[in-house]
Amino acid sequence: MKKICAVSHFLDITCRVKSRIVKDALHTVLTKIRARSPKDFERIRNRVRKIIPLSQKCRRQGDLGEWKSDGGKYDYASTGVILLSSDPLYLIATVAHELGHACTREPDIAKRDIDSEWASEMCADYYAYKWGFGRNIARFRPNRVASHHGPMPGHYHLTSDGMPDGVWARLRISRAFIPHLVRTETLDGQVIETAVQIEKKKRLKNKEMEKKFPIRLVRRRDRRS
Repeated sequence: MKKICAVSHFLDITCRVKSRIVKDALHTVLTKIRARSPKDFERIRNRVRKIIPLSQKCRRQGDLGEWKSDGGKYDYASTGVILLSSDPLYLIATVAHELGHACTREPDIAKRDIDSEWASEMCADYYAYKWGFGRNIARFRPNRVASHHGPMPGHYHLTSDGMPDGVWARLRISRAFIPHLVRTETLDGQVIETAVQIEKKKRLKNKEMEKKFPIRLVRRRDRRS
């Protein structure tokens, strides 16, 4: 006979998880989100159809949680489902992270798009930090797969995307999980230009363009019939 999980609700979100520790974690996280960011809480309520147990297969693989959008991986408007393991290890961090996925908007991705997978994970962690669960995420960090979750605040990332041949960009990840250019360098670490030098060149170039193509403001005369 098939087991049926008792249905409960957490602040209007349907939950089909039986585990008391999972329910307690959901209540803790959702209550804090509602208090700290009502707009984010409303978005979560509008997107999360239900919360259900994570499959045994996923649990055996070491997964603790998952967000599944009904519109697919890169859909940031459709409703979806959150799947959670009953493993008490880092449960608060897991719940906050998966709710962060549900809250992510397309502009959030654009700000952190150094890698499509990392951008999504960094957005989820950004929201968890925003809601006050940064320490929970930080304690979870040593047990995470870095190649999946991406760099954390204060870490550096080296990329050649969008750069000329032989030039690499060194980025530093802010507390908001946004990459900021520190400098450009060669693969062996020799500095080519710092971010300050690059910004100065941009300003000079913009000034030259303004001189070459001045913007003229034309005042319209009032026409009387």
